[in-house]
Amino acid sequence: MREASVRIAKAIEDKEKIAVYGDYDVDGITGTALLTLFLKQVGGDVVPYIPHRIKEGYGVNCEALDHLKERGCKLVVTVDTGTTALEPAEYVKSLGLDMIITDHHRPHGNLPAALAVLNPYNPTSEYPDLDICGVGMAFNLAAAVRSLLKSKGYFGARPIPNLKESLDLVALGTVADVVPLLGVNRIFVTHGLPLLSQGRRVGIETLMKYANLKGEITPTHIGFVFGPRINAGGRLEDATIGLKLLMTNEISEAQELAGTLENLNRERRAIQERIVVDSLAQLESDVSNKEKRVSVVLGEGWHPGVIGIVASRLLEKYFRPSVVLTRLPDGKIKGSLRSIPGIDLPQILSQCEEFIEEWGGHASAAGLTLKPGSFEQFRNRFNDVVKAASTEEMFTSVVEVDSDLDPAKINESLLKEINLLKPFGFGNPEPIFTTKNLRVVSKRVVGEKHLKITVRSGAQLLDGIGFHKGEKVETLPRDVSLAYTPEVNIWNGRRSIQLKIKDIV
Repeated sequence: MREASVRIAKAIEDKEKIAVYGDYDVDGITGTALLTLFLKQVGGDVVPYIPHRIKEGYGVNCEALDHLKERGCKLVVTVDTGTTALEPAEYVKSLGLDMIITDHHRPHGNLPAALAVLNPYNPTSEYPDLDICGVGMAFNLAAAVRSLLKSKGYFGARPIPNLKESLDLVALGTVADVVPLLGVNRIFVTHGLPLLSQGRRVGIETLMKYANLKGEITPTHIGFVFGPRINAGGRLEDATIGLKLLMTNEISEAQELAGTLENLNRERRAIQERIVVDSLAQLESDVSNKEKRVSVVLGEGWHPGVIGIVASRLLEKYFRPSVVLTRLPDGKIKGSLRSIPGIDLPQILSQCEEFIEEWGGHASAAGLTLKPGSFEQFRNRFNDVVKAASTEEMFTSVVEVDSDLDPAKINESLLKEINLLKPFGFGNPEPIFTTKNLRVVSKRVVGEKHLKITVRSGAQLLDGIGFHKGEKVETLPRDVSLAYTPEVNIWNGRRSIQLKIKDIV
């Protein structure tokens, strides 16, 4: 951090052009926006750059570095990418540029020979929290640069930036990247969510209006409303659409950009559903698939921008590691992977490298490019390695319950106590309770796929909603046991308590 902040401070003071090179997902986009806005605020000459998912692919590429050199950049600072950029780190030196890498992905071996590598997985790192994501790293770097400039008396004639005001971006990227909401991430999100709810940023406020969101913004809203829309640009067209939206101060520009993202997100959903149907048909038609411990599918020309979401859908259905691959027009086979708890993708992929051109990612999500003609070998090896690293029990989806609960104790007072544990999300899930022997009074499907029920416990009636559980309506027994989280439901101005159903038997 010391080397990185000193070099950036020098670039600011010497008026050198700085490139902020981010990844094309929400984490990279928010981190790029945060660092770009901060550097501009302190007088830096900044060029934000995010590669095109389809044309350039993941990570730092040499063609982009040529482009940044031509634009007069002297320093390249990455956000949420660069840990595996060994060749680009050497190439950037030949261009006479310096590179600082900020990232949180695990290295495969040697680290790039950059001026500084800020990564909690850097063997020399003493940073206490391995789970920080890309935008969190960008925030910490901005804080270090601000501290250094302050110690040098730089802010005598200009205001000191209030970095707390950027925590809305940190919360957005942290939740969207599905890192555990513990430790420093919990602090970031706790302080960032109120800023999101206030819609202080023009682009955020415009997105809220498009999604018809009012009031308190939660991690669920980030996961299902903000994240997919901001990601839609990078998935189908250009990630800089989302970047510009988060950085603009112009209402008219924000409306135009948010409208574009809304349309792209609709298109993304349609493309995604077609690939899901094709993937399921491919798996169901393969007799040998039932004996495997993985789901691996390959499609001709499937859109690479949505295959990660499809892999998540396959994982939900079959609860086993899933790989969705697409053969592109140039013959390359690219893929996205999702995994279940206990199956660490970097460990698995490191044993399949003879069939892989490049790969990167986390324990539960990764991406790769296969070597030509190696699909069958990779599929077999991937299955064999997963099989050797797993047990039968790992492939049973389990709902972990915190406690039994007497329905008579479900009231506003209990909900207030539960809410003290917020923010909820990955790593800090909502508490789940169970209640047995509830009589089903009514049941129906709402919103085409959600189960709405009313149950009785003694004289008490409770409403419950089971999202994506509509298929259970016909087979639901008269008496049921529920696993659920109680919550406040506000509908048409009426406030009531309902049970958010996690499982039902």
